[in-house]
Amino acid sequence: MSTLNNDNTVLINEWLTLNSKLTAESRSVLQIIATEKASDLAQVFYSYMLGDEEAALYLSVEQIKARLSGSMANWIKQVLTRHGDELHAVAERQQQIGSIHARIGIPVPLVLRGMRKLKAALSALIQQRIADVGQRFQMQNYVVMAIDLTSEMMTHAYALLNQTETKNEESYRLQSLISNVEVDRGKQQAALFNWENSLIYALVTGATQLQSYLLKDSEFGVWFRHKCARHFTQKPVINQINRIINEVDRLLTANNNGEALSLEYIQHTLRDVRLKTIQINNILSTLFEEASRLKSGKDALINLLNRRFLPTVMKHEIRMAMQTQKPLVMAMVEAGKNNAETVLEHVRMKIAQSPCELREEPLQMSLSIGFTLHDGHPDYEKLLQ
Repeated sequence: MSTLNNDNTVLINEWLTLNSKLTAESRSVLQIIATEKASDLAQVFYSYMLGDEEAALYLSVEQIKARLSGSMANWIKQVLTRHGDELHAVAERQQQIGSIHARIGIPVPLVLRGMRKLKAALSALIQQRIADVGQRFQMQNYVVMAIDLTSEMMTHAYALLNQTETKNEESYRLQSLISNVEVDRGKQQAALFNWENSLIYALVTGATQLQSYLLKDSEFGVWFRHKCARHFTQKPVINQINRIINEVDRLLTANNNGEALSLEYIQHTLRDVRLKTIQINNILSTLFEEASRLKSGKDALINLLNRRFLPTVMKHEIRMAMQTQKPLVMAMVEAGKNNAETVLEHVRMKIAQSPCELREEPLQMSLSIGFTLHDGHPDYEKLLQ
């Protein structure tokens, strides 16, 4: 059964129409090019990509030689030689490839640059082999359109998965930065109102200089400047709080001549400070409520991240393993296969030798552990399968 979504159904229909117009001779030439030149074309694709500094973050020469070059050569053969109903399977494969790119984190523009080079190389090969201008144009047009259509299918799948991945990354970032949302919320609200109380006391006791009571320099202000922007990425909301803080501080420095503050100035300041403090508190509550909602990603009993974050964590761990060239086992970080078996067996035996006291009878326990060794593939799904 086809798993193509509506958008890709439109694209596959366009591809089928283009493909049906190819002559038998054109199909034969594309078959020859695919058979003779697929590996060379894959090399062209990856050589161009590796020339970009950004690509080094996601690809290595070893990866390309070991698996990616062969996969790319097979992809080129499929795009050039499949026809009719066979194109449905090719289209579904593009969705899988786009999802893999999203999981690995390869940027779409980087892939499209390689595709552009690939189209140019294929057009040049057709130019060399076909003398008839009409046939040459038809074949070049087909190759360019076929690669564009498959690229669009990949990009669509990438965008769908990347949206989910981005939300999980954001939630994971918040989990890493804020250990207890409610405690942090209460602490910052207390700091904000403590500053307000200190300012009120200064005003009613006749203070003439309010420079030492600026909100930006308070405990809350320091937290806001140095941590709030890292905790939360809602730029408009952060900017709104920052604007209110600046308004409060301008109000406090408006009368800076050292003379006694008038009753009218004190009353006006108290009213404005009260209003703006409430505004900040309301906005802050909204931010922490969003963080609290995201905190549902933790198990309520043991306070550990649930399976929702497994892809995010695995992506980070695999990227680190590839960058450091250290082995990665899913059950044990940075442990080789033999070492992992030894350590995990040691864990199992420790548990077996430590019965749980249940009422008056000990409960004998054991542990079944499965593990998988990272083979260098950048897609975390390969490690989870």
